[in-house]
Amino acid sequence: MSFFILLCISVLLAYAGLQGMLIYRKVKMHKKENQLKALGVNPYGSGLCHGMVINNKKNGVIRDQKPSSAWFSRLV
Repeated sequence: MSFFILLCISVLLAYAGLQGMLIYRKVKMHKKENQLKALGVNPYGSGLCHGMVINNKKNGVIRDQKPSSAWFSRLV
């Protein structure tokens, strides 16, 4: 019985440790996101997955506000 209790405690401690690591990583990513936005780097995407739309002057694309996968790779 004591082995089972020790096993349960160790599993719960491992789970709590992993949850703590995820929270730390999330806070770190939000901090980096705020730093990038302060420097003028925004999550604008104009890739094919966003459905590129040509602007009225036909010399570029309209940027959208959907964060792209490249934006998330910068935060890691």
